Amino acid sequence: MQQAPELESLILQLYTAMAEGDFPTLEQIFSPLPRVLVIGTDPAEWWEGGTVFVEAMRQRREQAGHGMPVAACNPRAFSDGDVGWAADRGVYRLPGGAEQQFRGSFVFLRQNGAWHIVQWHVSFPVDNEEVLWPSEA
Repeated sequence: MQQAPELESLILQLYTAMAEGDFPTLEQIFSPLPRVLVIGTDPAEWWEGGTVFVEAMRQRREQAGHGMPVAACNPRAFSDGDVGWAADRGVYRLPGGAEQQFRGSFVFLRQNGAWHIVQWHVSFPVDNEEVLWPSEA
């Protein structure tokens, strides 16, 4: 197992492409394999297939009129042969200037000499007490 700065760089490219609506770059970052999985923060955000995810992001951008810029991040990535993985804690900058922390985990596969995302999971950090044991009001 070794550190993988090239995967950290790929994560930064992903964030930039998402913020700018650079869909050709997104299509290159995600593997064309049909079993690619992207899990977002909303219960409805479960996409199977990189092209399915990219198309959903294209539609979302058209509806919202903006991307989701990352204000800060700190990805850490590792690889072993043709498999890589990473985790990140970052901050989305929302329209109007508000910020929202997020966590992301990634799985990569090197195909034909190029790294591609095959799984990405994003969540918002929420205290266990808020979700599992909410106080009774």
